[in-house]
Amino acid sequence: MVKSSIPAVILAGGKSSRMGEDKSLLPFIDGKTLAQYQYERLLEIFDEVYISTKEEKFSFTKNLILEDAQEFAPTYGILQIINTLKRPFFLIGVDVPLFSKESIKTLLDAYHKDLDGVVGSSQGRFEPLCGIYSPTIKEYILESIESNCHRLGKIIKRANVEVIDFKNSEEFINMNTPDLFYETKKLIEEKYV
Repeated sequence: MVKSSIPAVILAGGKSSRMGEDKSLLPFIDGKTLAQYQYERLLEIFDEVYISTKEEKFSFTKNLILEDAQEFAPTYGILQIINTLKRPFFLIGVDVPLFSKESIKTLLDAYHKDLDGVVGSSQGRFEPLCGIYSPTIKEYILESIESNCHRLGKIIKRANVEVIDFKNSEEFINMNTPDLFYETKKLIEEKYV
């Protein structure tokens, strides 16, 4: 697989309130934290990989995009990424490690410059933290922030975003709780390691 010239960004600036501790720093696979696991697997697909976060908190070599907003919402992270990179980028939540290389390629193949973005969906639900965003979506992000409505689904409906439906909803498991974290970790260890 030829590496993508579109950069990848891992969104890791959340509160992890349901987890009870910063999930991006939890030990995950082969002695790596979840953030490092995601970072290294994306380097196999993309020429450039960044982590969007509110603070420098990682012990491995990485490229950071530091969010300057104190509020916790993906819209602020996406806005900071747009302002920093000024070009289209692939976005994935740090807590979505099952989204496969093949599915990432499907999104990359679907993206073209006339779109504001391409995102996944499964079982009728948008999965906005697995997608490609263009800087052209910025106006919708700003409107969302100004109206204090940070639901990415509403932005996707308003902007020119192509939605790709994926049959395997397991790929979108979002590890928000300790139980989901350990179940997903076990699943990866059994299937992929």
